[in-house]
Amino acid sequence: MQRVCARPGCAAPAVATFTYDPTDRRAWVADLVAADRPGSLHLCADHAARFSVPVGWTLVDERAEPPAGGAAVPSSPLLARAFRASLAS
Repeated sequence: MQRVCARPGCAAPAVATFTYDPTDRRAWVADLVAADRPGSLHLCADHAARFSVPVGWTLVDERAEPPAGGAAVPSSPLLARAFRASLAS
């Protein structure tokens, strides 16, 4: 069964999975997972590319292919934080 985007009104096929931890104010976008995980949502390519998080949150992009116009972010949250810091400097 093919998954569709979780965004209301969007019936495009899902290509990414979004999960989040509100306690840590961190969110992850990863390649589409095979099995459903509690609290995860699936996004189409368009919505995954435009995905953003609230101010004060950290977004970790764990997709194998970098989004258009961006660089791949390492999958480890600590490496991702260091990677984003190096891009900012």
